[in-house]
Amino acid sequence: MGIKYKKIIEEIMGEEARRRGYKIEAGVGLLVTRQLAIFSRVDGKGQHFIITKNLLEEGTLYLDCGQRISSYYTDETSFRKSISEFNEFMLDEGYKYLEKKLEEKHFTHEDSEYVKKNYKEIAIELLKAGVVIDKDNLKDSFESLFELLEEAFSKDWDSAIDTMYAVTAGITYLLVDNIFPIEIIDFDDTSFYYLSRKDGLQFTFSESPLHMVYATYKLKNMEPFLKKRIRCFFTEEELKEIGI
Repeated sequence: MGIKYKKIIEEIMGEEARRRGYKIEAGVGLLVTRQLAIFSRVDGKGQHFIITKNLLEEGTLYLDCGQRISSYYTDETSFRKSISEFNEFMLDEGYKYLEKKLEEKHFTHEDSEYVKKNYKEIAIELLKAGVVIDKDNLKDSFESLFELLEEAFSKDWDSAIDTMYAVTAGITYLLVDNIFPIEIIDFDDTSFYYLSRKDGLQFTFSESPLHMVYATYKLKNMEPFLKKRIRCFFTEEELKEIGI
């Protein structure tokens, strides 16, 4: 008989997780990983942490809660030990980290809906203000938006939020309704709208422009997230043609 992963996780971590406002849901199997359990907040704040099994490295487990913790098992006894280690980490550090993250300012579903509803109008205002917004010149348009966001890196949240709205709207405008088959998607289990492309790519790629902009503002660095993720919407041939 195989290891009853979710039952053991529930047994070891369930009571404390529920006490702290989380429910345990079954995960999904991906190409190289299998989500054994997703701990999601029940208060609608969109926060969660996940226990994942690596399908390429037998016996490797991950706890992802804003940082990644690894453990290894060979049988049910060692699996229980790994989950107990994850539970101890959550009690010592993980839950505190997640609570602290909730105190940080961040975008909400309402912010996402505002940009989704008004992105065309916001993009037109950017164009009037001298920002390059041209669907036929994506290279200069993206660079113009990157420069605009970079100027906000030195500003606090309240001073930077309108710029982040504007850059998100500009990215949405440039990618949607262009010659590329990219569309706006709303997923039931997420707070933000996503841009998604299926046709032309080997795999469907979906990403939230608001999350891309938020993560870039927090990192104060364009390349690791925003530029890299935008490139994922295009094929290699398209990237060469666009010049990004």
